[in-house]
Amino acid sequence: MFTKLPSRATQRALAGLRTNLASLSSPQASRAASQLYPTTSERWDAAMLQAESIVGDASSFSSLQKWVSGEFNNITKYLQRLVGTNHPMLETAKRCTYISEGKMGSAQARGLTVMLTSKAVGELMKHSCTSEKQLEEVLKNQMSLAEMTEMTYSAYMIHRGVMDLKMHGLESTTTTTTTTTGGLTEQRADLEVSRQARALHYGNKVSVLCGDFLLAYVMRGLGDLFSSKVVDLVASAITDFMEGEFMLLDDWRSANYLLSREARDLSRWVRRSHSTIGSLQGNTCQASLVLANIQAKLQYDARELGRNLGLAWQAHTELQPFLRERYEPIELPEMPPYPAFDLNCLPVLLFLRGAHDDKARNFRLLLDEIKSPEANANANSSSPQAKTDGRLNLINQHEHQELVNYGRLHELVLADKNAIGETYKLIRSHSTRAIKHLDSFPPSESKEVLVNICESLYQK
Repeated sequence: MFTKLPSRATQRALAGLRTNLASLSSPQASRAASQLYPTTSERWDAAMLQAESIVGDASSFSSLQKWVSGEFNNITKYLQRLVGTNHPMLETAKRCTYISEGKMGSAQARGLTVMLTSKAVGELMKHSCTSEKQLEEVLKNQMSLAEMTEMTYSAYMIHRGVMDLKMHGLESTTTTTTTTTGGLTEQRADLEVSRQARALHYGNKVSVLCGDFLLAYVMRGLGDLFSSKVVDLVASAITDFMEGEFMLLDDWRSANYLLSREARDLSRWVRRSHSTIGSLQGNTCQASLVLANIQAKLQYDARELGRNLGLAWQAHTELQPFLRERYEPIELPEMPPYPAFDLNCLPVLLFLRGAHDDKARNFRLLLDEIKSPEANANANSSSPQAKTDGRLNLINQHEHQELVNYGRLHELVLADKNAIGETYKLIRSHSTRAIKHLDSFPPSESKEVLVNICESLYQK
């Protein structure tokens, strides 16, 4: 089934991760996986199962399976040294383990979309190919492109695990504290900070190495497709990833993000979401038709289909924490808990925009209510012991520079039905746009499944 894509490549790559991370498993793993990758709806699951049955067994098409074998297992040796450091790379590795074990529904939905788009023009491909051999070659290349879509996104997620150590005050790996009589506690604390900093610096190097490893093989695979247009499309998506990541970093580093215009700018959310998911999905859907030499009009519709589906998908993902009545921080085995949602997610953005425009509401007083005095007090504590007991034990990559009471913010967003309603409207808007771009595709079962996938994001 397509859920094993990238077929043997992913199986081999993740085999070492499962072995090396087995010691981190716990009964909470399934719950954590469902929080990280919430099942969108029963209709989504049904659409994914139908899509997998249409695509079928992809093992015979894999062109990447011969690449990733012993090399990635060598990388897992470095991951073992990160156990106990709380580095985000471990979290990413455990997510990959959950994905490979099928604990979050369809593991390769992005690649599935690429293959469904390819199959939706299957009849046209038969006319554009001069022989059966050429048709088989096109199908093989499209499957490789779907695999590389998943690899590219995985590389991006791994690179996102590179920590901004300066933000946590751990940019230096050495201690400069001079101890005096009776200062043994302070010395031990500073040594622990230094040890943690060295481990996290090492983890950053591993994150860069693993992400670059996947991207290197993606680039090699693109070269084997012998299409400069496809290379340009995927390279453009990778460039957009970088733009989106810098936008995220700007938000995270802002000490007064909630008060900034960016926190209420919907066009910024669209641009960032396009960069981090819409561009890759849209460009690879278009690239699948480029490989088949399909006309430019359908290529444009394929790109817009993937782009709008990606935006709807992102909005739906960001909505999930607000479908629960109670706020639940995300927890992974032996990892510090982190917020269930980001401060720049769509429901929070729409809530802040509505509250700012409401003349009957004092926006600054509202922000003061969201602030967390306890968190700020802990963050401002400068004693070495506080650093050891607090910062090192609770450090994670998912904290904004601006500390807030996420539980209270969750309550306020839920109480403001307009924010949730507007989020649903945006999901439906982008989903219907994606469906509209399918109108130019010939009737097929793949087209129907793509429509079902789009509709499942806003229909229960």
